[in-house]
Amino acid sequence: MILNIVAIVLSVLALASSSYLAFRQAVLMKQSNHLPAYLWLFNEFRSVEFQDRYRYVCEQLQREHDPQLGVSGLPEDARRAVYDIGYFFQQCISLRRLNIVDDEVIMTMSMRTVRVWRAIAPFVEREREINSEQGPKLLSILEDFADDARRHPEEFRRSILHGRRRS
Repeated sequence: MILNIVAIVLSVLALASSSYLAFRQAVLMKQSNHLPAYLWLFNEFRSVEFQDRYRYVCEQLQREHDPQLGVSGLPEDARRAVYDIGYFFQQCISLRRLNIVDDEVIMTMSMRTVRVWRAIAPFVEREREINSEQGPKLLSILEDFADDARRHPEEFRRSILHGRRRS
């Protein structure tokens, strides 16, 4: 009788440990599959060109150009900077929504995202008016994320860190 109980306990322990190890292996495999996305983010973010475009968009764009031009009416260099920076941050947010990028990465970028959106919002909103037939709103994921981060920074931070957000 006692040997049967020992055998059952050992079987349950073996099942529990193998289930845990299988789950842990699946998590590690998923994380390793995300490595290329992380490398792309970090390589792009740390480049001098990216930082120069970011600074230009946040500090000079509105001083040098009229938002009534929209994005498409900007000179090529300015338009390229707006699209490169805006879509970089939107892609980061999208990668988070797909659970490819961790919340901590997004949290470190949230204030930069707000700053970028403030800088490009008048141009993007005008572009939406000019090209209203293009379907989904231009950079709407970036706008939603930046608005949430700006309006409720502490609540936003807590919800991200405790996994209660979709983005």
